[in-house]
Amino acid sequence: IPRFCFWVKELLVRKTGRMVYITGGDLEDFVEERCFLTVPVSGEGEEEKRALVINQVNVDWIAGKSGEKSRKVGKEGSKKKRIGVGKSNGGSGGSSRSEKVKGKWDKKDNSVVKDRGYEDFRRY
Repeated sequence: IPRFCFWVKELLVRKTGRMVYITGGDLEDFVEERCFLTVPVSGEGEEEKRALVINQVNVDWIAGKSGEKSRKVGKEGSKKKRIGVGKSNGGSGGSSRSEKVKGKWDKKDNSVVKDRGYEDFRRY
């Protein structure tokens, strides 16, 4: 449950949010101590299930016990710049822009008139 709390902690409303977690197994002692409310859930089968209601502050606290770290995704400046790879820096790698690459698109030639099958077309 600590890892799950880490995943959902950002989804809860600050100070007033609550999470309901349904479990059928044993819990860590520190999780049971932080539960706002524990309600037994009766259902079909022999398993004893219960719903745990945990407020947002305690979800944050339990998430801290998970050991997970927040990852900054898409943060600007996260990509490393490549230094000293091209030929201009004395390296052996890289390519010049004058070389033709396989599959490269050629520049459009506007000097050739297109044959559209009609000669006296006018736009209105």
